[in-house]
Amino acid sequence: MEIFLLVALGIMMLAFRKTGLGDYFSPWMITCEIWFVMMFMTQFQGDLLYPMNNQFFYSLMLWVPIFCISSIITYSVLPARKGTDRNGHLRAMSVNKTLFDIFFVIAVFITPMQLYMVMKLVSMFDSQNMLENIRLLAVYGDNDFGFLNYAHVINQVLFVIALWNYPKTKGWKVAVLVVTNLLSCFSMMEKSGIFFMILSSMFVLFKKKIIRVRTIVTVIFCIVIFFFLFNNVMAGAYDDTGNGEKGMEFLDFFACYVLSPPVAFGMIQPELEGQFGSHTFQYIYFFLDRWGWGNYAVYERIQDYVLVPIPTNVYTIFQPFFEDFEYRGIAFFAFVYGTLSGLVYRYFINGSSVGRCIYALVVEILVLQFYSESFIQNIVLSLQFVFFVILITQEKYSLDFSEFFKKSRIDVRSINKTS
Repeated sequence: MEIFLLVALGIMMLAFRKTGLGDYFSPWMITCEIWFVMMFMTQFQGDLLYPMNNQFFYSLMLWVPIFCISSIITYSVLPARKGTDRNGHLRAMSVNKTLFDIFFVIAVFITPMQLYMVMKLVSMFDSQNMLENIRLLAVYGDNDFGFLNYAHVINQVLFVIALWNYPKTKGWKVAVLVVTNLLSCFSMMEKSGIFFMILSSMFVLFKKKIIRVRTIVTVIFCIVIFFFLFNNVMAGAYDDTGNGEKGMEFLDFFACYVLSPPVAFGMIQPELEGQFGSHTFQYIYFFLDRWGWGNYAVYERIQDYVLVPIPTNVYTIFQPFFEDFEYRGIAFFAFVYGTLSGLVYRYFINGSSVGRCIYALVVEILVLQFYSESFIQNIVLSLQFVFFVILITQEKYSLDFSEFFKKSRIDVRSINKTS
């Protein structure tokens, strides 16, 4: 089955390239590329992991065709216009400079304040486990920092807009946004923010024809090595004397964080009883329960661990859809994902400033689909990202009341004649 899927994905990729349908970063190509690489690498994992079972294979056979067909159809039927100049370069970015600068100043102030508030709370507990406590606070904490909670999404929006708008956006501003984004990631001990910065940077630079595919491959390899070293440091690879047990070997690390999700997905079971879409819409239920709009069961963001035989708690993008709705859920959300991705990709190709920035987020979501679902389960953050992008990329805001006054204007002379 693995060989069959590997060959089928390879044929689909070749067909897309031969027909000139999209490029390496089109949604259907990203999806085929990611799962092709996954199927290819599993051929060399040996006995590190248990074999993948039919539950994963059937899900993949549903997801990829439905996603690709729906995204291609949506992209094709929408109106097209040329989004590049004569030299094939993307047209100038539309940015409201005043709003960008205002939010830039806001980000510079609220990001350290958010980190300060987090550190203040964490310092009340065991200082020896500070990093672990920061992560626990981000996942399980119920602390409302008000507007400071928007620091993470504002930093991401400003970062991707600055990348697209460079060099009109000064280099020092881009550097400052890199720092604020890293501080936001640290305040939540969240790797996804780092992934967003890296993947969006590669996407933007590739589209600006600054880097090529080989550069992207090299960067991805360096990222894997970096996170391997970072993981061992975080886990305490050596004790204080330096003679302790060595941390996770590279192959174990690679199997755990890259190859294990499809295997782990084969171990979950659907939960058809209880409230509708408990896993898929957990973020929505969290806010409904928090605001007192009902008594809902809310699942934790951190999943339970399973042994594959390496312990892991990530189950691919299929996990929430399968647990809530079985295979029909995977088919339905493949259509939803494909349609939305094709829509945003069309706006991006048409040269839309909003489409460029939002598609940078889509790229991250699609690249990490082998790992977990990060759009619907984080729907509030996703919508906040879209809102701030739309807000900052509108060059002009105006309220034109002229037509209203024309229609409601009182003709004084006619009144005088009547009187």
